Amino acid sequence: MAFRAKAAGRGGLVLGALALAAAMGPGQEQGQPPAKAARAEVASRSQAAGKAKAAAARRAYEQARAFYVERQPGAWLDGTYLWSVRMLHAALEMAERAESREAAYKVHLEGMASLERLLRRTARIGMTNQFDLSAVEFYRIEAEQWLEREQAK
Repeated sequence: MAFRAKAAGRGGLVLGALALAAAMGPGQEQGQPPAKAARAEVASRSQAAGKAKAAAARRAYEQARAFYVERQPGAWLDGTYLWSVRMLHAALEMAERAESREAAYKVHLEGMASLERLLRRTARIGMTNQFDLSAVEFYRIEAEQWLEREQAK
């Protein structure tokens, strides 16, 4: 009887150890605290999602810009601007250093400035309306302000 009690005690100890190991989760068996392992996993997933979001925003921006420049049905200037801003936000979410944030603002500014240059050329031959010309000027000025604010930090 005493043997059975000791054996059952050892079995309970083994089952308890197995339950503890299962509850520890990934990363803890290497000695990482549970919160640190969870944060590392979330950061890894977040970084991958951020890269995918930035790539999708870039593709949408390039398509919106091409459709607008080619005067495709349903294309509009604000769509190009919107996707440029989304691309900027995706880059800012992933930026870990001031240089990366500044570079993201510069990309947005260059996109708006090049679009403005294009619209000014097409306005000279009557292919751009004054509304779009005023809007793209606003977008470029706004982008300049955003970059200046970032540089002043």
